[in-house]
Amino acid sequence: MPMFYEIEHFVEVPEHKHGAQWGVVLEGEMELVIEGIAKIYRRGDTYFVPSGALHIARIKAGYKGVDVFADAHRYEIKENESE
Repeated sequence: MPMFYEIEHFVEVPEHKHGAQWGVVLEGEMELVIEGIAKIYRRGDTYFVPSGALHIARIKAGYKGVDVFADAHRYEIKENESE
């Protein structure tokens, strides 16, 4: 499932895991810590988070990016959540 992100303010996504994730930075900067290894990603950089890998994201204000998740139903609303 592809997702487009526009982040207006600094965001830190706590450590978590899920299916594989691929992404590209369109604007701005993000730090990803994947399995304890930190790396900064900037405009034009691509990244990959393997399935089940623990990771943290620190996304600076002004970030724009596209992610593709292997989990096809990751952001779908479930019936009981829409009430």
